[in-house]
This record gives sequence, structure tokens and C-alpha cells, in this order.
Amino acid sequence: MQFKSDSKTILLIEDDEMLRDSTSIFLTEEGFNCIVAKNGLEGVEKALEFLPDLILCDIAMPKMNGYEVYKILNENSATSLIPFIFISAKTEKEDIRVGMQLGVDDYITKPFDLDELLKAVQLRISKREKLIHSSQNSYKVLLESSLVGVFIFQNNVITFTNSKLQKILNLSQKINQKWNLFESIHPEDKGNVEEKVRRCIKGIQSSFSINFRV
Repeated sequence: MQFKSDSKTILLIEDDEMLRDSTSIFLTEEGFNCIVAKNGLEGVEKALEFLPDLILCDIAMPKMNGYEVYKILNENSATSLIPFIFISAKTEKEDIRVGMQLGVDDYITKPFDLDELLKAVQLRISKREKLIHSSQNSYKVLLESSLVGVFIFQNNVITFTNSKLQKILNLSQKINQKWNLFESIHPEDKGNVEEKVRRCIKGIQSSFSINFRV
């Protein structure tokens, strides 16, 4: 699957093939990377694999319904903060109430206007980006005051190091050029580090400690 690195990624979980295809094509034409899943179980698997920027999910689906999908992803630290929008033909107030009580971000009923869907998607992604930016700034201030060396790792690239780490490893020049951590690890240690990072990204473990050569 070829993704545009500068585009947001949306996971569409929908068992209606025609709606799934048309919505996926529309979102792709609007500049998003769109991943599709034909049922709830596949949707959970792809959410954990790709960690999308937003999830669109039908409610009535085989193998696992939308409520179950949301509950599973909401309990996983890797996916719990991803904006989640239900798309469903269910228009009864009780169904909408259940979804909102679970904590989903929005609810769109079928048939929906594609422009309406686009506005909802853009709004939720924009709000998430603002929250992330705000928390990152606060976090970086905290990291700068740390007595130990700390770095932030995103998409195989170290995007931030505090002053302490730069002094310890003399990394300032590398960081300015975006240091790809995996490319810098000794070949014999690379596999172990990649596995530890993967487990953290998937939410299997919250942290790890490992020694490796660069």
C-alpha cells in the first residue's frame, strides 16, 4: 500500500462494498490516505497496524459490530486517542445515545452527503492536531528540564532531543538533519530495537530499556 507521507490517514470500516468503495475513492481524491476494512474484526487489526489519524466505522457489521470495535480500540493506549466517527443507517435516538455515551467523537447517519462527511473529518482531525501540538509543547518544556537525556521518536526519525542528550552524544548536527534512528543502529542490534519500538507503538508495553550500538 503506497501512502503519501504528508497526508493524513483515515481507516474506513464498512461492510457495504459499494459505500466502502465510493467513500474511499472520495477521501483519496480529497488528499487522504484511506485504508479500508470490510468488517469489525479486520478494522481492529488494521487500526493497530496502521494507527490512522481518524477512524470512520459502521455499527451493524458481521463478526464484530461498531460498538465492540470502539470499546477494544478505546482500551488500547495506542489507539484510544484516535478520533472515532460512527457512520450508520441507525437513526433512532437510543442508538445515537449509546454511541455518544461510549465517547465517540461524532455520529453520521446514512445516507450522508460526502461534503458533510468531509467537514466532519476535517474538523475532528484539526481538533486532534491542536491538542497534540499543545501537549507536545508542554511536554518538551518538561523534557528540557530533565536531568537525563531524552528524545522524541516519530516515524523512524528522532524529531526532538533535549539539551542533556545533545551534550552527552553530541547529536546536534544529526538532529538538525532529522536523524533516522534505525539506520544508525548497529546491524546486530537493529532487530531487537525495532521489536521493542514496535511493541510500544502497538500498546503492548508502555516503555522499554535497551542497550544498543550506533
